[in-house]
Amino acid sequence: MRSAGASMIVLPAFLLFAAGMLTDLRLPGIYMDAVNPDYAVLRLTAPHPLDILVAIPPGNMLLRRLPVLGQIYHGALPFYLGLPAYLSAGTGVIGIRLANLGFGLVVLAGSGFFMRAFGARPLICALCLASLATDPGFLFSFRTQVYITLLPVGFLLSSAALLAARRDRLSLGLLGLSGLLAGIACYGYFIYAFCVPAVALYAGCVSFPALGARTTVRWWGGGLALGIAPYAAGFLLIAMATGGLAGLQTYLHGVLDVLHPQSSGLPTTGRAGLFLYFAHQTLIGTGPAAMMFNRALPPWDAAAKIALLAALPAAALASTAARPAGTGGLGLLAGIVAGLFILVMAFGDRLWLHHFALLLPVLYAALALGLEHFAAWLLPVRPRAAAAAAILLLLPILAGNASQAGAFFAVLETTRGVGLSSDAVNRYAEASRTDVPDATRFFPDWGLQFPFLMLTGGASPTVPGFDPARARAILCAGHDVEVATLRNRSTPLLPQWAAAVGWPRAETLHYDQADGAPLITIMRWRAADRPPRACQ
Repeated sequence: MRSAGASMIVLPAFLLFAAGMLTDLRLPGIYMDAVNPDYAVLRLTAPHPLDILVAIPPGNMLLRRLPVLGQIYHGALPFYLGLPAYLSAGTGVIGIRLANLGFGLVVLAGSGFFMRAFGARPLICALCLASLATDPGFLFSFRTQVYITLLPVGFLLSSAALLAARRDRLSLGLLGLSGLLAGIACYGYFIYAFCVPAVALYAGCVSFPALGARTTVRWWGGGLALGIAPYAAGFLLIAMATGGLAGLQTYLHGVLDVLHPQSSGLPTTGRAGLFLYFAHQTLIGTGPAAMMFNRALPPWDAAAKIALLAALPAAALASTAARPAGTGGLGLLAGIVAGLFILVMAFGDRLWLHHFALLLPVLYAALALGLEHFAAWLLPVRPRAAAAAAILLLLPILAGNASQAGAFFAVLETTRGVGLSSDAVNRYAEASRTDVPDATRFFPDWGLQFPFLMLTGGASPTVPGFDPARARAILCAGHDVEVATLRNRSTPLLPQWAAAVGWPRAETLHYDQADGAPLITIMRWRAADRPPRACQ
């Protein structure tokens, strides 16, 4: 895209998305997996060393500061792309939202590049991109853990767009760069390995006639290998840290025993039905709503959305026999969707909606190409009529998305998030900055420690789990102690733990959801309350 034309296409979407991200900036609360693997940035920014690497595979922190893999199924792409935001704005709510704003812009830029490179006229690109930017399923993904599976699609679409934009004058460097971007998408999250074959096939179709099969494989495949190389390096580092191939095998078995990726009991027909269910729920924004509110919100018009985002591109693809030129992008996007289908057939209900989030940018890109196809086919000599028809079709979806986003914000302001997405998590972290800031805090329950560390910048020492003897030793050393528990997990154990610590005057504090439902219970002991001969 030329710079002037590109700005006209992406600027409205960028502004709409930024406005959405900056609205109710502090809501909902920061969910643990919404800062994973971003939390590793604390090894660079925290005021004192932190032992917070329990989720990073062994050996995968270079210089104990730079992650290679975040887990065996994803790399550390958000860490590196979010680093400028975290270093400039801190690791609190503002820094987290700014980092996620940047992630969303990457996806929007890649989507717009794809639409334009495959021939959609600027007006159609701009309207489709603005519709994507305001779609609640996209916008609110960047306030939840969905961001990590959505971010790499920007690289995947850019990989294909590079080839399409320069298909008449391909160079070896551009071919390699396309492969590199596809490899980075795979490094971002393993699910993209199922989508990359569609781009690889397109690369072959574009490059084979001009450069030959061997050159294409060497340069595009070499770029792909380079992009995926950190994944291979991560597994090599695990092997080195665990004593070789036997240690790597033992480690992988342990992780897979927890994840159970092949434990789905769904039959083939059930998995096919699950694919359709995931696609439908992704279209209506169920994933982010479920994460923030523990329930779905009604879409503005599910039937209209399905017709525009799925049926219209499918009809355009089916009609390519009548006008095949310029529709290669639709076939490529169909290949990406086919990759998602194979993914669901392989893993069944071990997947969830966040694994399908990339479908939204893919479908909006397909909508742009489908509209362009029909506009050029049905109204080839009447460009103004084609533009008017596109506007009439796209303005309702843009308005509907904006209306539904407003409904999301209304629920967000009322509930302030539910469960581990409640702003109670944020309020506890913010209060700790002034309320016994030097206390050692124990976190026996999953979901609190990493958000707390991010929101406080690692300002106070934290310990996973709870050990009464260790807590007592810290108190005897003259430091206050807290244990933070969740209502339906460790909170019932607090009386037992208080007795085991054996320290007088334990304080109890509560941080509840906006509706008054209890969520976090804190028990605090102060070193100044030490009884006589307690530490002898």
